[in-house]
Amino acid sequence: NAASASSLHKKIGNIVKANQKLNTLKSEFASEIVTWSNNFNNTEIIAMIKEFNSLMSTQLTSETNHLEKLDKIKISLASVNEREKKQKELLSSRSRQLKILKDNETKHGLNANTTTLASERLEEINGNLEVVSRQLIRAIEHDLRDSFIEYICSLQIHLKKAQDASGDCGKFLQNMSLSTDLPGSTVRPSG
Repeated sequence: NAASASSLHKKIGNIVKANQKLNTLKSEFASEIVTWSNNFNNTEIIAMIKEFNSLMSTQLTSETNHLEKLDKIKISLASVNEREKKQKELLSSRSRQLKILKDNETKHGLNANTTTLASERLEEINGNLEVVSRQLIRAIEHDLRDSFIEYICSLQIHLKKAQDASGDCGKFLQNMSLSTDLPGSTVRPSG
């Protein structure tokens, strides 16, 4: 089971889909926790939940942007995969043509017309293989590299936003009054 651009493309596609599902669940949770907080007649609890929801919202927005960059890597891998596939096809054609050339040399000799044609066909395949190999390297060195750079920048921004938002939320929670004897600290019956 050799790794290929095709298998990597599939795996990153699965990662993107799984993260999209996870983000949908996080979004539903964020919405539901705000609704749930309305069951309490306590401004501190409501504020705490809204602050946490704000953190989740920041995280979700950041992760959505980050996922877009991951999707660009997937698109780059699709491009690399096409070239990798062409390269494999040409390598296979070259192998078959080399066999034909050797058979013609053995049966008809080095100067026979069929041998010359087989040799020219092999030369053509080798030229195409060289072009496709250069295109494959270029796709990896430029396209895939650029998507990696975008992903890294997105990750750095994501981590910075998460750090800032979690710091703000943490400060809010630390400064929150912990008394349960506050006036108006009641739970409304749900239902």
